[in-house]
Amino acid sequence: MILDLIQVDKNFRGQGIGRKLWEKAVEEARLNGARELYISACPSEETIHFYKAMGAEVTDNPILSIANDEPDDLQLVYSLM
Repeated sequence: MILDLIQVDKNFRGQGIGRKLWEKAVEEARLNGARELYISACPSEETIHFYKAMGAEVTDNPILSIANDEPDDLQLVYSLM
């Protein structure tokens, strides 16, 4: 399953909104039988920090069509197992 976008306006960050959105994405993925979430994240420090804090890890096996479309993005995965 591909997680397309999670974004919280900077005026509302630090309130747990991103974590709640993440938890909802994880819940929906599990309900739909996904085994992992694939994330193509912009390379900003706060974005990468967020996904790593949620438990995502940089993948050494990216989906090439996505990675080629966004060569500056960092490719991560989050296991649902």
